[in-house]
Formats: sequence, structure tokens, C-alpha cells
Amino acid sequence: MPEPVSETPLPGLLPTGRSFVRMNAGQLSRVVGIPLRGMVEPASADERVDHVWISIAVPGYGNVQLNLSTRSSRNRRAGFDDAIRLAVLRESGLPRPKTGVHACPRFDYTDIERRQSLEYARQTRDGMARILLDTAASSDLIEAWGILYARDHVGLHEIHSRKASCAVPQNLRGRDGAVRFYRAGTTDSELFLLKFCGQL
Repeated sequence: MPEPVSETPLPGLLPTGRSFVRMNAGQLSRVVGIPLRGMVEPASADERVDHVWISIAVPGYGNVQLNLSTRSSRNRRAGFDDAIRLAVLRESGLPRPKTGVHACPRFDYTDIERRQSLEYARQTRDGMARILLDTAASSDLIEAWGILYARDHVGLHEIHSRKASCAVPQNLRGRDGAVRFYRAGTTDSELFLLKFCGQL
């Protein structure tokens, strides 16, 4: 179901960005931008914290917030293991993508897993947050796949596998999310693939 889009001006976006977001909110998108800052999401209680926010600047569009999971609250509420399973695909020499916001017809972990042998390692919530923040801090370009939304800000969420999990029976193929960090001063990059309990 498409994300609701406010008719009020979207803060932090240039006219080009506002037009694209209004047309594509709720759709799988690819965003490439320059990291600005990262933080653990603020919450009224510690048990509610389950994301890291990374803001990126997208020239010609404005700022976009990446919402990256550090655990699964839905699994925890249903009595399952809430930990993220993280696989990191390290590559060198990849062409750097141009900054921008793009519609993405498909992104599926199985396409990558057919070509690569990946190991998904269980992460604690705080450990996952530290990995994300440290990696973002040492990067000068970030590329992310996920669902575009517009609320009181513009962002990308669902940046993880969308296959059925322990607590979520819906199986969405071809709509996975991920994030790739391009390390500053090098030709190295790291693609982060995130899964939940029941997705391995």
C-alpha cells in the first residue's frame, strides 16, 4: 500500500526532490548521497530503540534519512529472537555511483547469494548500532535500497530482507533493502545485508 504523503512542503528537499518523492513514496528506491551525520534514534524508553538514523545529502534533491534496523521489535514482541543477522560483502574497485534518488525495479538477496558465499553473523542491538555508525563515519558515499517515504522528513526504510520472518508471514520477493558504504580515500566498499530470525 503506498505511503501517505503530506501535502505540506517537504523540509530539506529541493523542488526536484519534492516532485520525485511525491510520485514514488512507498516504492522501492535507490538513494546515493554524502553522509552528514549518524545517531541512535531517540526514544522515550530504552526498549523502544531499534534503529540508527544516518542522514545523507543528495545533491539536486536535498537530505534523506536512512533508517537502519539494529534489532527486530516485531520478533521481540512475538517472543522470538530479535537480533539482526549481518552479512558484509567487501569489494574493491567498484565504480562509484552518481548521487541521486532513483526508482528501483528489483533488489533481491537471492540474486547476490547465488553468486557469493555469505555468512550472516548474529549482532546485539548495541553492537549493530556501533558497526553502522563507525562504518558511516569512515565513508564518504553511501548507497541504499529501501522504501521511500515522506512524513515530517524524507527517508528510506525497510533497509533489510523482506522475506517472511519468524514474526512476519508476508514474503516480499524482489523488494529487499540494503546499504553499501564507500570508504573514504580508498576504492573499497562494503555492502551490508540484514536479515531477521526466520530469514536464514
